Amino acid sequence: VFSPEGSDQAPVAQFGAQSQVRLLAAEFEQRVNEIEVRLTWLGPAPDAGDAILFVHLYNDREAPPVAQADDARSGGGALPPGNWLPGVRRDIVTLRLPPNLAPGEYALAIGLYDAASGRRLPASGAGADASGRLFIGNVLIQESDS
Repeated sequence: VFSPEGSDQAPVAQFGAQSQVRLLAAEFEQRVNEIEVRLTWLGPAPDAGDAILFVHLYNDREAPPVAQADDARSGGGALPPGNWLPGVRRDIVTLRLPPNLAPGEYALAIGLYDAASGRRLPASGAGADASGRLFIGNVLIQESDS
């Protein structure tokens, strides 16, 4: 979804060495077997090149993710940030939860990486870490009633 009007809203996070990719909002909704992540970006991002979005779920921030959505470019996989026009754009990503996920609290993170090198773009903002991840919240997995 793209809206040509700009936004006076300050970004909550930025990605890239020059802070080219601006994130205006990151929200999520937990469902029974999945998490829907809604991201609002502000373009343009001409120096961002071909960056790919990832969405990961961690039970330990130092360990590999326990679940992840399919990595994709913005716009349903078709629009790298370097091609964004000025304005606000929104992405919705669905992260499916594994059926054997143990009950507990998990951290949800997003980030961007360069398609050619595989290197994560640096992240800045509340929740950002040195590895290029932006932690956007925690998810509580309950014991199933099955």
